[in-house]
Formats: sequence, structure tokens, C-alpha cells
Amino acid sequence: MAGLRAGHPAATRPTHMLKLWREDGLTVVFVTHSVYESAFLSTRLIVMTPRPGRVAGEIRVTAPQVRTQEWRATPEFAAIAREVSLPLRHAMDVGADIGSRI
Repeated sequence: MAGLRAGHPAATRPTHMLKLWREDGLTVVFVTHSVYESAFLSTRLIVMTPRPGRVAGEIRVTAPQVRTQEWRATPEFAAIAREVSLPLRHAMDVGADIGSRI
């Protein structure tokens, strides 16, 4: 993405990415291990299992399109983060079980 460098400060990266997404209207596939970052940036989340990578769940985020750092302190954001955490925990448990049988 133009204007977004790997060295961009982590605290401002999500806000910067949302700005680019709104201005350019791009579809962005973003891979992260952070529940909070995914809840903040996404309109749709795909939760993957560990090796072998499989789709464990899909979550639609129905949050306001204009998201601010202040929004992260709302009960709505906390609920979305919890919703993301549940299938992620399940995916990790399933992946660990699959890995023990290989």
C-alpha cells in the first residue's frame, strides 16, 4: 500500500490503513495475529487454524466505517474482540488436536 511502510509506528498504522482504505476504496487483505488490530481494521474476518491452515470461522464486523482510537474503548469494540477471540481459541485447540495426530 502506498504510504504505508514496515517501519511506520505501530500505534498509528491501523488509523493510517483505515484512512487509505476510505480514500482509495481498495479491498485489502490484511494478515495479523492481533485480535484487537483485526477487530479495529476489518469489515470481515476469516479465522484460520494453525498448521494445516484451514478456515475456522468468518465474522462480519458491523462497526462504524469511521473508526477512531477512542472507539477502541467502547463496549461495542470489546464485544467484537470477544467475538473474534472465541473462534480463534477454538481454532487453536482444533489445530493442536490435529497436530498431535500427524
